[in-house]
Amino acid sequence: MSNEQDRNAATVASPNVKRREFLKVLGVGTAATTMLGCASEKVEKLIPYLVSPDQTVPGVSNYYATTCRECSAGCGVIAETRDGRTIKLEGNPEHPVNRGALCARGQAALQGLYNPDRYRGPMARKGGQLQRVSWEEALQIFAQKLGEARSRGAGNAVFINQHESGSFPGFLDAWLAGFGMPAHLSYDAGAEHAVIAANRQSYGAAWPRIDFKAARLVVSIGADFLDSWGASVPQQLDFADARADHENAPRLIYVGPRRSLTGLNADQWIDCRPGSEMAIVRMLQGQLPADAASQQTGVAAAVLDAFAREFAATTPAEVNLIGSLPLALTI
Repeated sequence: MSNEQDRNAATVASPNVKRREFLKVLGVGTAATTMLGCASEKVEKLIPYLVSPDQTVPGVSNYYATTCRECSAGCGVIAETRDGRTIKLEGNPEHPVNRGALCARGQAALQGLYNPDRYRGPMARKGGQLQRVSWEEALQIFAQKLGEARSRGAGNAVFINQHESGSFPGFLDAWLAGFGMPAHLSYDAGAEHAVIAANRQSYGAAWPRIDFKAARLVVSIGADFLDSWGASVPQQLDFADARADHENAPRLIYVGPRRSLTGLNADQWIDCRPGSEMAIVRMLQGQLPADAASQQTGVAAAVLDAFAREFAATTPAEVNLIGSLPLALTI
């Protein structure tokens, strides 16, 4: 404790100290402690807008319509921005895909925007490690690589991008063609590629929209369409609309080893062993008896037999069979 603090402590301890003197001592001591505590911290300055952008009022939010990029569904979102920073995302009620809804993944997109590990500028690999470079250097390297690709021929380079929507894929391919490069490749790490291939083979579309209202029976084979399988937000809305009509609501049977969100909302959950779903598909196709399917799946034969009879008794046009397995989509 310093000499000044000793004197302050002695003053406070005196029985004759006045209230005003006590407050003075308290204020000086608090200020000194604050200064000592902040002396080693980095000092930053908060600078407001020197030239305020158009239609921007400090402390007042602006709202912009945009598109979510967290998955290939491309839901419409409304971004709330305040003082030049996006602070909240909500679904766009005027968008035909999600009609105002937004999943948890879309809500959490701001976490990626403000992630401290996100690249803040262009990076170039030097000596086997990524290093920050200026935009001028990055554009120079990019132009150099494009020139080398053009001189070597179109087959020596390819442009890989994440999932896209709208007119951007066509624009990108036209731009690449100007440099003599082939059409780009679109890659979505979270997509159900096997199911997409089966959809294109069966229906001619990557992901057809499911008409729940036209079905009397919906059978999901390991496809958690209310949570993480496919375009979850449009599927949730369409299924909720179909179930809202209580007189004509479709019955839902979920087949899978884990009671997912779809299983929790199903009228019946058939709990099978992991990886044994194909045995139930073969049973529905009439290729496997219920007893044999029971031995492979661990589901009681009586349950499977009742399931097969209900499935066979429903008109094919009134059955929606949804499967995470490619073969399940083609039966």
